[in-house]
Amino acid sequence: MITGHEQLAPIHRLPSEVLDAIIADLRTDYIDLYPGIGYLATVCRQWQPVVERHSFKAINLRSVELDRFREIFLASRAPHRKACLQRIYFEVILPTYSVQACGKFERARDRRANNEAFTDAIRRLFGILRFWDVGDTSSQRHSIHLDLEVSSPMDQYNREDPALHGGAIPEQPEHSADLLNMRFVHSYLQFMGLEQKYLPKVASITSMRVIRWQRRLTGATMATMAAALPNLQQVFWVLSDNEWRYPALRQQHRYEFAKGLDSLSLHLPKLRSLQLTYFMNEPIDHGCRIHSALHPSSPGRDHLSRALRTLSQSPTITNLGINACISAELFWPADSDNADTPSWPSLQRLKVIACQIAPDGRWYLSRTSDEYTFESRLVSEREDFPSEWGDLSDYDDDDDQESIGSSQPDDRQDDREMWLAGHAQYNPFRARICRETFNPVIFAFARAVLRMPSLKYFSFRMNEIHTFYAEWARAGSSCTLEEDRKADEPNNRNRWTLVSDEAADWEVPEGLMEILQEGVGHSGLVTVKTARILGDIPDWGAQCRLTPFYPEKRAM
Repeated sequence: MITGHEQLAPIHRLPSEVLDAIIADLRTDYIDLYPGIGYLATVCRQWQPVVERHSFKAINLRSVELDRFREIFLASRAPHRKACLQRIYFEVILPTYSVQACGKFERARDRRANNEAFTDAIRRLFGILRFWDVGDTSSQRHSIHLDLEVSSPMDQYNREDPALHGGAIPEQPEHSADLLNMRFVHSYLQFMGLEQKYLPKVASITSMRVIRWQRRLTGATMATMAAALPNLQQVFWVLSDNEWRYPALRQQHRYEFAKGLDSLSLHLPKLRSLQLTYFMNEPIDHGCRIHSALHPSSPGRDHLSRALRTLSQSPTITNLGINACISAELFWPADSDNADTPSWPSLQRLKVIACQIAPDGRWYLSRTSDEYTFESRLVSEREDFPSEWGDLSDYDDDDDQESIGSSQPDDRQDDREMWLAGHAQYNPFRARICRETFNPVIFAFARAVLRMPSLKYFSFRMNEIHTFYAEWARAGSSCTLEEDRKADEPNNRNRWTLVSDEAADWEVPEGLMEILQEGVGHSGLVTVKTARILGDIPDWGAQCRLTPFYPEKRAM
């Protein structure tokens, strides 16, 4: 019992382990009450390394702060800081633009300037981290998680941030003359000039996450970044496949993304987990015309699904989640392929959410009844729109000087965007599964499961309203779709469960049941049933769901 002031230990005698526990407690319990704990490092020299061991675990870093970042972490007086760093929230700051430009769509020159700034920022960050790798002589290299975001100072959510505007909030545009995020809705960031200036390879980054928030990045750009991270183990990408005005641009992006993915299995020998949401906002007008997303050089091949399948067969990948517009080629080679039978030697968990539209523009669903009209008014029939789809020659045009110099804002053309995206009217007459287009997908994933010896869990569901979903679970593994299994019935056998909505009018096609039965073995269980699931979606559970955050659900 302490009875006198002289029995209190002076601060310099406090064991570092006790001080570390105190700081850790402050960091976890009082994070909402105090603006971080970094200020505690100024209490005394003894406290500094202990506090910084926690305050430098995760940092927010903007590209305009890279020089300061290098100075702080390479300081000779604080060599411990680099070893503390575990997570970087990196925001690339693009060139700003004027109040008048808030009412203008980005032109080709704007996109070029943004691409140059983006390329420079990533190269500088990777250059700094590469320098760390060279100087790291420890036997066990520390790992860093990278979160990536991109924005401009005049983007909607940055306009009132004084740190991006020289300490003062800039003049704000009038609401009627402000395109907000629509200014760059058809712009996609990508690298420029890497043929002359390579992207430095960084060994310390072992996981990365990119969530589409404001600015869009191409899949090829992400693949190029990942290829420069040889020790990358986990990837979480939320990208956009939601380009409706320029279908040729969407075709190009999917094709280039596929080529980028083809090289990853060679560059990433340690990749274990890939979670990809290639977001496409599905039409609610089922009569709208959908342009094919397949590249015109090979209109019958889904290169992106094929590239994802090839990557999933990597001997290191154990966990794969895909939410995208896919075809049967995701699971099985096309008939035109002269390849060997595919196999997935290491894959343990596979979760797929498929759009209700195939990459070739055909629907996986057919019309159900005469309750809704089967056709939509075409945009090209409206006199106020010069054409239905945009042309890439217009997309890359920089000669619109009259519009650029005008003080009048650009026409938003909201109606055109909504019509092209199939969101101008609610016309959901498709609910029946189209056997011609969708049954090949079911056969493909059923065959693929037979070639996955390490698989513990597989799930597939089609579209946002779950018209069809299927699960396979190995004996002893939990399965979401087991509400009919008795509580005292053990899950000691392999199980296939296929559920279709009553309105889907789907029956097991000839030959499928034999494949399903082979997938569970002679003692396994195959359950096929219909249920009223539209509007009554079961809980898929946290570990069986892809949960990316979509800040903008509206189709652009």
